[in-house]
Amino acid sequence: VDGPTEMRKAIREEFRKGANQIKIFLSGGVSTNLAPLEMPHFSDDEILAAVDEAKRRNSYVMAHCHTDEGSSRCVDLGVRSIEHGSLIKEKTAKKIKENNVYVVPTLSAGELIAERAKELGLNDETIKKVKEVNNERDKAVEYCSNAGVKLGLGCDLHGHNNLITQGRELWLRGQIQTPIEVMKSATSINAEIIQMKGKLGVIKENAFADLLIIKGDPLKDLSIFIESEKNIMLLIKDGEIKSSTFN
Repeated sequence: VDGPTEMRKAIREEFRKGANQIKIFLSGGVSTNLAPLEMPHFSDDEILAAVDEAKRRNSYVMAHCHTDEGSSRCVDLGVRSIEHGSLIKEKTAKKIKENNVYVVPTLSAGELIAERAKELGLNDETIKKVKEVNNERDKAVEYCSNAGVKLGLGCDLHGHNNLITQGRELWLRGQIQTPIEVMKSATSINAEIIQMKGKLGVIKENAFADLLIIKGDPLKDLSIFIESEKNIMLLIKDGEIKSSTFN
């Protein structure tokens, strides 16, 4: 879209189609050959229009954003959640905390892209971007965690075939944070981000009965999620058993 008016029109159309929230791009992507990482994509006026339209629907805007500058703009312009935030610096992390903005790091995607760069047909410039992000992302998580930013948990993995590796995200985060912090990110904080606090990510009356029983203790060892299909013994979604290894 071009301009605030087109932005408003596009967002209204997305809500009419049933969207629950809006995602926009505030920086270039990592795995694409088409856009530099620092490319801002939208003007301030366009982003402000997006945020305003989402608020009118009691919703919010999340932003794909890797760069430190872009993450700072997210805070200034009213974005609720920064997706990735791979290059966030210490000063910006403190600013994010002060303004109650969320960050959702995605560590496993960078690992996967680096491993399959040739298979994905990435050129040298894109591979350079992948390395830059992978070299800095852990520091960004550490800065945010130390500043007290509420960190969600996501994976950003490409395609259904890669979903089997999404449990690795918890283990990677556990190299930077404590297991209990990672588990909170995956449950109650994620629920806050999507405006479902008290409904998801908690075990309490009137919440969704989304539960799992896993072999091992995730508060001591997050590596049990790497082979989640092997270690998850019981999966319940909204009160219905979806899979079970119990006889």
